[in-house]
Amino acid sequence: MSTLTGDNRNQGGGLVAMIMAAFWRRLGIPGKLITDPAYDKILPLNTELGRLVLENYLQDDIHKWTIWLTLVVSIAFVALWWLAADRRRFLEVTLFGTLMLIMSTTFDAAGFTLNLWVYPDKVMPLLPALTFDYIVVPVAFLLVYQKYGRWGPFIIASVLVAAVYSFIAEPIVVWLNLTLYLKWHYAYSFVVYIGMAVVAKLLMTLFIRHQNAA
Repeated sequence: MSTLTGDNRNQGGGLVAMIMAAFWRRLGIPGKLITDPAYDKILPLNTELGRLVLENYLQDDIHKWTIWLTLVVSIAFVALWWLAADRRRFLEVTLFGTLMLIMSTTFDAAGFTLNLWVYPDKVMPLLPALTFDYIVVPVAFLLVYQKYGRWGPFIIASVLVAAVYSFIAEPIVVWLNLTLYLKWHYAYSFVVYIGMAVVAKLLMTLFIRHQNAA
């Protein structure tokens, strides 16, 4: 936990605000983007929220060992993907992983917007679920896809990975204060992981069939 004093926190917050204001001016974004009266109220709140998130990240989150641990895990999974990927099927397998990434991040954004979960401590302020959604989930399932081509073994392996992530990895992430579930249960994640894997494999099957028919 940061030991900054109140004065230092205020100074840090003011500095962050000035940096963000200069950034928006640099981009040439006008003070009012639209004329909808409702957004005249929403936009200042969004700006203030972004400032507070960045301020908290710089003053608190970035100093915690859990954040650096997740970065190490991220690097380890990227290295695992690079070393274990089948070079003969590299594009195919990577496309499967990309489909998993798209579904995982889209689902995460929807859940976050609906207040199903929040991220108290963030690896990155703009990408709070960077490690899990962008790296850990896609890499694990793309390796399953690479190893098990037939549907039966693929489903079994996907169920096992989903179980490990839902009932072991996610509770650890919650315990580390990287995620806080508000209206969500681990069993829901189990079903979602399996569903995403099945959809990604179905799409890959269609892509390959279309390619072979050309």
